Amino acid sequence: MKIDLSDSDIDAFLESQCYGHIGCSASSGKQYIVPITFVYHEGAIYSFSFEGRKIAMLRENPKACFQVEDLTVEKCWKSVIVWGDFEELKGDERSHAFQLLINRLWAEEDHLGRSILMPFRESLEALKAAREEEGTVLYRINLTEKTGRFEQAET
Repeated sequence: MKIDLSDSDIDAFLESQCYGHIGCSASSGKQYIVPITFVYHEGAIYSFSFEGRKIAMLRENPKACFQVEDLTVEKCWKSVIVWGDFEELKGDERSHAFQLLINRLWAEEDHLGRSILMPFRESLEALKAAREEEGTVLYRINLTEKTGRFEQAET
């Protein structure tokens, strides 16, 4: 049976995850969906990116959609979709976001003690570039809407 997640369940799920898919669209109508690593903090999705198509599209049209799923076994899954507005971070906000990302994404384990595999974790070059603002963009998606569902196999 599929069940809707409450707002607090959605928040808890987003806080427990670190890999999802962001969707954006250009004014031409072309859509783009790409996986990202992220941190959920105080109602926003925080991430970083190198300059490229995703950042160009988000700058052009800051409306974004973000999706995260957890599929354990058949008929045992959770999925959350959120919508919000892209905001490029500068100054103190950028520094704060950088620290959130470092604490979560470059850790050896998540807060539940599970080993996590993260793209770029082993890349000191990516970390250095992000810290020194060399072609990297730190951003957040300020959430405006969220929805989630789960299904658990009946025992």
